Amino acid sequence: MLASKEGHADTVGQLLRVPGLDVNSTRRGMTALMMAASEGHQDVVRGLLRFEGGEGNAVTDESGWTAFMLAARGGHESVVPLLVTCGSARVDIASKSGKTALDLASDNAHPRIVRLLTQCLAERADAPLIQCEVDATYLYISYLNTPVTQTSRQ
Repeated sequence: MLASKEGHADTVGQLLRVPGLDVNSTRRGMTALMMAASEGHQDVVRGLLRFEGGEGNAVTDESGWTAFMLAARGGHESVVPLLVTCGSARVDIASKSGKTALDLASDNAHPRIVRLLTQCLAERADAPLIQCEVDATYLYISYLNTPVTQTSRQ
């Protein structure tokens, strides 16, 4: 678990060769994939997704969050597409508090991830007209949540 959290892809690769390893076991409710996704460790996430039995939608026992949600919340632009393209992440799944990956990306000011997720939702729902309205709303919320930096005038 620690190797996943710290981004040690080589160590994770070696551990995945251990017979009987349960890659979906949890520590404090988080799987190795969730830890790697929350920290944005692209190579570790890729390795865990390739491993037979890896589960991209494994949820924590307390909050209902997935690796996909954690990556979206953290703004990890290299990890979110891996989870989407591998097909293991459901874009529309919600946590126990009702938050989706799209909500988390928008709330935490990650407009590129918002754009990617709204496109995925539109493609999967086959609803391009709705996508435009949803996309604009979430991008606007993301914009409002973006920190403003002050510059001094000289």
